[in-house]
Amino acid sequence: MYTISKSFALVVPVTLLVLGSLFISPFLASANGNEGNKKSGPHAVGSTLEIRIEDNNSVLVRGAKVTAVSGSVISAETAFGATVLSWTVRTNASTVFTHRADGSSSLSTISPGDYVSFRGVLNTGTSGLTVDAKSVKDWSRSVQIENTRAFNGSVQSIDTANMKFVLDSRGVEGLITVKLATSSVITNGDVAFAFANIKVADQAKVSGTYDSTTKVLTATKVVIVREDTNGRRIFKERIQSFKDRFHFNFWK
Repeated sequence: MYTISKSFALVVPVTLLVLGSLFISPFLASANGNEGNKKSGPHAVGSTLEIRIEDNNSVLVRGAKVTAVSGSVISAETAFGATVLSWTVRTNASTVFTHRADGSSSLSTISPGDYVSFRGVLNTGTSGLTVDAKSVKDWSRSVQIENTRAFNGSVQSIDTANMKFVLDSRGVEGLITVKLATSSVITNGDVAFAFANIKVADQAKVSGTYDSTTKVLTATKVVIVREDTNGRRIFKERIQSFKDRFHFNFWK
């Protein structure tokens, strides 16, 4: 049976207490209706469906379905029949990420459609249900599916707001999404380059941590290769390539 902590009412605004019957009744009805359907939704990946909000604002949610990931923020929903609660889960450098087998994971592996559990503190200074997460567990992943990879290709589209772009990798992987973090290094040859200056059709060399399931590369380095109208690389890029190939000390 799905449960909500008795202290739930202590941390929500008084106006929500009037809606208590609207929340609790669907929860209980959904619980009974789903007893025979344990293989759907979060149960299919081994998670329960549960919400606990204590009077000290600590929150535990299990079985939330991810609807979007934007930057360091995860949007998720818990559905009890027709009753749906939307969550904004804010992560930071201190948030601990794990996968279903409890091994270490990362935010970059979480995708819309995954079922997650999260624990943290309810942010009462914002509207809606916003949690500053201390830990997030992705039940849809049994292992950390990541490895370090490098790709070459052309930029197909750019999402400036979320610091990512789609790259045609020219290989068996095809189109991949390249996500950048604040620590990612972007250059044009050996010159620092701003993300805002990347254009569709630019040639790019990217390297970083790659998730082959979601086809997302979290880039540590991006090299943009600009060409002139004759298809020749700019001079500085050719010199840099020569330096990298032969490692001559006199280039320093």
